[in-house]
Amino acid sequence: MAKTLVLVLAALGAIASAVLAFNAKTNFTAKVDELKQTSTELAGTKKSLDEEKAKLQATTAAKEAAESKASGLETKLAATEKSLSDANTELTDTKGKLATAETSATEAKQQLENLKSQFPPDQTPEQIIESIKQKDNQIKVAQEEIDVLQKKLQEKAEKAAQAAVTPGAPAAGRPSAPGIQGKIVAVNHQWNFVVLNVGGERGLAENAEMVVVRGNQPIAKLKVAKVDPQTAVADIVKASQKVRPTVGDIAISN
Repeated sequence: MAKTLVLVLAALGAIASAVLAFNAKTNFTAKVDELKQTSTELAGTKKSLDEEKAKLQATTAAKEAAESKASGLETKLAATEKSLSDANTELTDTKGKLATAETSATEAKQQLENLKSQFPPDQTPEQIIESIKQKDNQIKVAQEEIDVLQKKLQEKAEKAAQAAVTPGAPAAGRPSAPGIQGKIVAVNHQWNFVVLNVGGERGLAENAEMVVVRGNQPIAKLKVAKVDPQTAVADIVKASQKVRPTVGDIAISN
């Protein structure tokens, strides 16, 4: 009986050990499976983290690229704005110059119209220019006439003063080379003098006597009153005048 009990207890102990061993193995297997699942989950989580990290890096790179592009665009925008400002300034300056040029053109046109109104409408621009030249020559001759008259007044005053001191004293003369030839370029019959195109550079001197010739015939005598380097003014000696001297007549010094 006792032996049987021992055997039963031994059997129960073996069964209990087997059960414990089975349970331990089952638990171990479950733990291993759980660890495998955990490892798989960790691997999945790591993969997800790597993917997120890659996405973050890509996002960061894209952000940096976008910031760099934005900076470049800002620089380009600033340059464009400066170019636009310079263009506006140049446009304003050009408009001002254009307005000035238009004003000058308008004034020049008005001056031209005023100038045209002083001449016959059927004259060409060349004829107008020639008329202006003739007017300039007339002004020059008139100025020379004024100078001659002033010189005559001065000479008369000097002669009057000299006559008051030494009555009857002859006027001093200056020698002039004979054969000097010139042409009459202006005549003033009111004041009885002519303007010649020959002067001191050719040897003509004041108080020189000259003969006016037309067609190889003497028509009057002159007495030089004023000499410039290339021109001279001479009085017409009335007593010798057969025909009035005119522009184009030749004068030759004695």
